[in-house]
Amino acid sequence: MALTDGDVLYAARQTADSIARIRLTDAFARGRLLSATHDPSFGSPNDVAIAGDRLLVTNTQFDPGTPPFTVSSIPLPEPAR
Repeated sequence: MALTDGDVLYAARQTADSIARIRLTDAFARGRLLSATHDPSFGSPNDVAIAGDRLLVTNTQFDPGTPPFTVSSIPLPEPAR
């Protein structure tokens, strides 16, 4: 998961091969799903990090014949206003 400077949380959803964008309440106790981002480069995403205006997504590789993981880089989805 990655939290912006504001109140938007990005979370990997491995079973849906997507990244959820969630707006958190003031106390960070609850959240509302704003959107889900899918990308052809995702393959079992399991973690995210914000790097400038990009979202870095690690993809777990469960096949023993492949590297242990890959990293996708996508534009940071714009937070809803």
